[in-house]
Amino acid sequence: MELSTQDLDGLYAWMQETGIAVETPPHDRPWERVMVLRDPDGFRVEVSRGERQRNRPE
Repeated sequence: MELSTQDLDGLYAWMQETGIAVETPPHDRPWERVMVLRDPDGFRVEVSRGERQRNRPE
C-alpha cells in the first residue's frame, strides 16, 4: 500500500517522537521521496511526498 503526504519529513519526525517504528527512513528515489513502514501484520506500507512522478527539491 502507498500513502501520500505533503510533509513526509514532518510525519517522520512525529513518528520518531511518538515511538512509531519506521523500517526505512525518508529517502529520495528519482521519481519520489519515500519512507517504508510495516503494519502489525507485516505488510509493507510506503508513504511518499507529494505527487507521484515528481521529486522536486524544496
